[in-house]
Amino acid sequence: MIRTIVKIDLCGSKKFATARETENPEIRAETLKSLLSVSQQTFPQASEPYPAGSYYKAEGDAVYYVLEKPTVALRASIEFMQKWFNQLPNFPECRVILERGDIQEVKVPSKMELTGKPFENIAVIEKNLGDGKIFLTDSVFKNVDQTVSKFSFLFPKKIHAETIRIYWVDFLDPRTVADSSLIHALFIAHPKAAEARSRVFELFMLECLLEKMKAVTTAEILEWGKSKNYPMPTSEILLHVVKGSDFLDFDNSTQTISIKPIAKKYVESAQADFLNAK
Repeated sequence: MIRTIVKIDLCGSKKFATARETENPEIRAETLKSLLSVSQQTFPQASEPYPAGSYYKAEGDAVYYVLEKPTVALRASIEFMQKWFNQLPNFPECRVILERGDIQEVKVPSKMELTGKPFENIAVIEKNLGDGKIFLTDSVFKNVDQTVSKFSFLFPKKIHAETIRIYWVDFLDPRTVADSSLIHALFIAHPKAAEARSRVFELFMLECLLEKMKAVTTAEILEWGKSKNYPMPTSEILLHVVKGSDFLDFDNSTQTISIKPIAKKYVESAQADFLNAK
């Protein structure tokens, strides 16, 4: 049967709990309870286990919901992200991933277990995705009401022999600026949006590398970008941009990004021309 799977993951929960467990030994349980409490406010029949309700299971610092209709799943996910930020500002951020596909039911003592490719795909897709955001696959994107939110294609993800397209949901997010119409017009709606985004992210990386004067990891670039209030993407998107860049290199052995020698010469020449023009 075809169902929409929603995974809500609490990002940085281990670090959050470790810093507070001495004062509050119950912090891990309280954090998960908070995650369940807020999500049950937005997902339909969330207090009832699947298949009578939408709640499937809690797993470590994550919770799963299973719904039939992708639009209902997306609306609930958006409302959850808004409530989580507003109600629990001192808690770690969450990340939501929606995938849709065929799942199978397996009856085990006292409950129903689910299995299928959607769960496997989520486990692969979630790696290196940013926090405080909602992501969905093309199988959800094709079946969801397109008027619910704005959507931006991020990158393709190859899983075994299948290539899955990953989208970011640009909803009315209290974490970001209130009016994102200009950003949407330039970087999402425009036909050359993907190319424009890549060039902007490439520029951010070049600025970071020139400032630090050494090879850096994607984590260092993201931290640097946040310190400047730049709209940074995920690590995986940065690496995707580096692959197609004439100016940047990626070293697999050190997992770092650096400027190509030809790019350094190009930048130095451009800087000299700029100074001469002044």
